[in-house]
Amino acid sequence: MSFRNLPTSRSVCPNIFSAEYLKKHDDPRNLRFISDQVRHEVNSEGVLRRNFKAGNDITKFIRGEGFKAPILIFTSKQGIGLTRYVGSYANTGSLTGSDYQVLNEYVEALGARIRGDTGWMKFGG
Repeated sequence: MSFRNLPTSRSVCPNIFSAEYLKKHDDPRNLRFISDQVRHEVNSEGVLRRNFKAGNDITKFIRGEGFKAPILIFTSKQGIGLTRYVGSYANTGSLTGSDYQVLNEYVEALGARIRGDTGWMKFGG
């Protein structure tokens, strides 16, 4: 196998994590977000703590950046009540860790480049 013809410059290989690239592809057929609701984070004192509103924080950030792509918040049965905020955001839903069918449909829709799926777009409680 020869590697001589592989692209080596950034102009040929786009940074797929740049905001510019993501915004250019902001469509359910190309881009979808999955986040957890509760996240372990280190605070300003260096102490590990649980952020029980991490899902809301990331959703607010993504929508604040102008993205319209789907967002699915994944959590436990105990944490699902914390995700009621999904109803106040367009194209956003939540589900529990045991609801693999909905998660699979969400991911498969991205792979199949489907735009109009909505079965996941609800509060999962």
